[in-house]
Amino acid sequence: MNVHHIGYYVPDINDAIFIFEKLGYQVVSDCVHDVSRKVTIQFLENKTGEMERGTLVELVCPDEDCSLFSKSVK
Repeated sequence: MNVHHIGYYVPDINDAIFIFEKLGYQVVSDCVHDVSRKVTIQFLENKTGEMERGTLVELVCPDEDCSLFSKSVK
């Protein structure tokens, strides 16, 4: 079994991107607002080599009015 990505619930998408970039990750997708789930999603990757696929992470930031995810982040 292969893991495609690891997801992180984060309280602030921009703060989380900043922290992951400091750890060597690079943004690899547009920041997407999923209206139906009331979250903003951003993918970043930490490549280990030029030809290899690196570790892919998905940052998930709940909207202020999204009680389902907001409680999980707190």
